[in-house]
Amino acid sequence: MIRTESAGDHILKFGSRALYHAFVGGMAALALLAFVLAPATADTVVWDEKFYNPKPGDSDFTLPTPCGGAMTFLPVALASESLMRDQSFPLGSSDPDNAFTEGTRTAYLSGSFGDVGDQARRYFYIAKYELTADQASAIRGDCPKKPSVKGRIPALGLNWHDAVSISHLYSHWLVKNHPDRLPREDGQIGYVRLPTEAEWEYSARGGLMVSPSEFVGRLFPLDEKVDAYIWYSSTSSANGKPRPAGLKKPNPLGLHDIIGNAEEIVFDSYRLTQFKRLHGQAGGYQVRGAGYLTDKSALRTSYRQEIPHFDANGEKRVPTVGVRFAIGAPVITSRERLLSFRKEWNSMLSELSEQTEEAAPKKVEIGLGEQSDNPLAELNTLSKAVQSDEIRERLNDLSLRVSTLIDTMERQRRAAINSLLRQGGLYEQSLAGDANVIARFEKAIETMKKTGTTASRLKRILRAQDERKSAHEGNVRLYADLIVSTGSTFDIGAISSQRSTLNVELKERKFEDMILLVERFYKEIKGFKKSNSIDFDTLMSKFSAEK
Repeated sequence: MIRTESAGDHILKFGSRALYHAFVGGMAALALLAFVLAPATADTVVWDEKFYNPKPGDSDFTLPTPCGGAMTFLPVALASESLMRDQSFPLGSSDPDNAFTEGTRTAYLSGSFGDVGDQARRYFYIAKYELTADQASAIRGDCPKKPSVKGRIPALGLNWHDAVSISHLYSHWLVKNHPDRLPREDGQIGYVRLPTEAEWEYSARGGLMVSPSEFVGRLFPLDEKVDAYIWYSSTSSANGKPRPAGLKKPNPLGLHDIIGNAEEIVFDSYRLTQFKRLHGQAGGYQVRGAGYLTDKSALRTSYRQEIPHFDANGEKRVPTVGVRFAIGAPVITSRERLLSFRKEWNSMLSELSEQTEEAAPKKVEIGLGEQSDNPLAELNTLSKAVQSDEIRERLNDLSLRVSTLIDTMERQRRAAINSLLRQGGLYEQSLAGDANVIARFEKAIETMKKTGTTASRLKRILRAQDERKSAHEGNVRLYADLIVSTGSTFDIGAISSQRSTLNVELKERKFEDMILLVERFYKEIKGFKKSNSIDFDTLMSKFSAEK
């Protein structure tokens, strides 16, 4: 279980009843002061857990709300070697029809909080459920007479300004009434806010709880039919009405209704996508996750829509829109943390500048005053421009080290691709062999059934066959992960070049069969690069015993 410096146990059992009056003219400041400083009736959440956390879990982190209520969050872990090294992952969809609105791009995340038990893990918190009507009323100071299942329906008709205001009120109340219950980072207190688009989609896809090939799927992995997880527009599903939070099964991270029910506001302004990046124009606010009026065919993790902040009638509100909060913390939490960032940044630069072998720099001539994307060309230009012999000598030395680094990195890259191609060929060989073994056992089992093999022996054989099939499926999943990681990390030109190099070696060693296996792996990579997705069922059928 992840623990923070001072958040204590993840299930917190307390709350308060607070008075809050609507802002009216010059009384606004007095009303806010009365709200945040109102004494708590007890350090105990008085709402029944089914009204704020109907599906309790071991990783739950629950904070009190005004009126004796509560809100439950989950930690979302990220693999971070250090403070400065963030995690990259693919965002968006490969669907050509939505390429300009949901196109694939790379995003980067690092968590707001460090894990005291594992320095390589950082994390942020995201709400386990969408903000409910009762929770929104309580935070705004209008205590529900009695929490109810109806009050567990998402708070809808919100816009971005509403969502920010509610998160501000909630953070303000927590800081004034229960600061010891908020997570802290380097002594700085955390606060409730809207999730960023990257945080939302990373969480919706399943984060570290899913494999790379599952992460890029249209939806997070489903053990059952989509209806078990998502409310959508069908009469067999939401039937045109929002539903109480937490009735459906969660995604792999444990988040309920992350797709469907309410469309969820994120912090970022809406932008189009353009060739693996966001377009430069910022527009209205952005909602994610689809809603109870979304058609089943449109359900996808990459779903994103724009809603204007205002129209001719004033503030724009849409009845299907709600919010799911996150908890974050400042980046620069102290002077010591700032110095740590600086130290690590300098260390990273030093690592890049390490000379691992002697190599002469490439000579590149460009006109003075012209800036080049080629670092060696730029260093050459600067060396010619300076008047100081000492500076020129240092620039030449730097050029030598940069060229050495580039050469070393390129060698490592080629060796890595070569190794991955070999591994992919071996997977092709091994999986095909496993499928043949399973097929032979299937025939043997059919023969045993006909020849009267004892029930106990047949039972053992069937159990062993089921285990063999399960292991085979797991290995196909690992192969899918290898396809995705190789295709995502390297460009197809570099992969093709190394394929040719490897083929020469394999021909020399008389490994013609392996050349064919590597070619199959290469075709799988090309297919992934083209669609940016993996059809696991198709891959599984390729290595099926029944094909």
